[in-house]
Formats: sequence, C-alpha cells, structure tokens
Amino acid sequence: MRYDMHIHTKYSLCSINEPQDIIKTAIKRKLDGILVVDHNSMKGSLQTKKLNKNPDMEVIVGSEIRTNFGDCTVFYLQEDIKERDFFEVIDKVRQQDALITIAHPYRLLPQLRFKGKMQKVDGIEALNARTFPWENKKAERIAEKLKIAKIGGSDAHFNWEIGNGVTIFEGDLRTAIKNRKTQVQGKTLPGFFGSAASFFLKRYRLLTS
Repeated sequence: MRYDMHIHTKYSLCSINEPQDIIKTAIKRKLDGILVVDHNSMKGSLQTKKLNKNPDMEVIVGSEIRTNFGDCTVFYLQEDIKERDFFEVIDKVRQQDALITIAHPYRLLPQLRFKGKMQKVDGIEALNARTFPWENKKAERIAEKLKIAKIGGSDAHFNWEIGNGVTIFEGDLRTAIKNRKTQVQGKTLPGFFGSAASFFLKRYRLLTS
C-alpha cells in the first residue's frame, strides 16, 4: 500500500488544493490512501472524505496541529482538537482512538523541544517532501533509535506535489504503524519550489484578507 500522509487543502492559507482535485490527483498517482491535514482544522479533510467515491482509496480525516512543542499531524479524528498544549493534545488523540505523528521534526528550525517526548507519539515523519534530505535522514534515524513508526508524506499544498512523499506498508495502516512495519519513499527537490510558492501565497492572502 502507498499512502501520502500529509496533504493540505485550500482551507490552509498556504494551499490552493481543491478537495475534488486532490482525489483525482491521488487516483492518477496510483495512491491507495491519503491523509488530508489542514492547519488546526478538519474542514478540508472532511470534505475530501465526503467527495471520495473510490472504494479502493482511503481518505483519512485529520489535521496538522501546532502545539507548544511544534507541529504534529493527528489522524483518524472524530472531532477537532482545540487544545495546543502537547500533552493535552496527546490526551485528546487517545480519547478519540486516533493517531499522532511529529511532523518534519528537523526542518530548518528544528522542533528540538520534542526531545524526550517522542516516545509518546505513534510515528515520526521520516520523509517530508518539502524538507532537506539530511533533515529527513536525521528524522529517520531517530525513528529507528526510538523504535517508532516512520511516516512519509508530500506536505502537498499544490496538486503537482501530491505523491512526492509516501508511506509504504502491507495490510492495515493502523496495524502497520503499531508494529512499526512502515517504510518511506519520495523525492524532495520539487518540494522546495512548493515551499516558496506557499510562502508568497500565504502572505498575499494575509495582506488581502
């Protein structure tokens, strides 16, 4: 199975992805599943799941939450998590029988405040297609050292980025993450252009809102 575990919709200020277009692109890229995560919101994720009519592709509901220690992706959510304290977020995730992953832990300004707390999560984003290769390698080594599942995702804010980073596993995703039977695969060069485009898009929207 090939899942892109980090995709944004237009409901993130730095993205223009329409939910319907995400589905079409994911099918075209032969993905078996996608995790849609907007910043601190399930709105785009819920819309994408509702629009998906392909029984062979799973759309996972989630969001990317900025905690006091850094960014996390939470998924298989039933309702939005309003808390921003890392430990409170963990509690809410467990109450919903959801999962939580540390997102891009070593991107540019490392989320080092997660140090010593990584054992509390279900996975670490070991491949983020918008992150430098050496930062991804460091995240992958940490996942191996701590015996935590490796997660891969594109961090797509534009359709052409979808599928640039994936999580590979057999069978059920939950089981694979629990048993640490996931691998990551992807390419980072296109992500640098996507990051630049997102930077200007977000600032344009903030200025014109």
